[in-house]
Amino acid sequence: MRTAVSACLLSLLFISNAAIARNDSVMVPLQPVMDQIAKQGGAVRFYFAKQATPEVAEKLSTFTVSRNGALRAEQSDACQKLAGQVIDQMRERAVSEGADGVVNIRSTYIKGTEVGTETEFECRIGNVRVAIQFSGELVKFKN
Repeated sequence: MRTAVSACLLSLLFISNAAIARNDSVMVPLQPVMDQIAKQGGAVRFYFAKQATPEVAEKLSTFTVSRNGALRAEQSDACQKLAGQVIDQMRERAVSEGADGVVNIRSTYIKGTEVGTETEFECRIGNVRVAIQFSGELVKFKN
């Protein structure tokens, strides 16, 4: 009897944890990510949302990069670190396709919904994970 009660209480514990799972959307400042991009340098330039860009000669493609990671630090730090990793993936893609820049970068975590501005991006926070998804357009600029 005691084993059955223990098993029942244990299953209720697991069910209640699932019921209170966290999936919050927070807006995180973009400036620390932009500072990281500037430090790394490189030929590929990044423009978020409606930031003014040099004149575009050719649009190559639109693509999306998703990434998630452990929530081991302050949530905005974890989000900004993850955003830096997403930008690194975007840079690799741009280089492989011969692009000069990635423009119109926006948060697109929920399909069909675009969030973010020139100063903030969306980060999804769970109990133990953070997730980011950016979409952008690869372009070649006029010289």
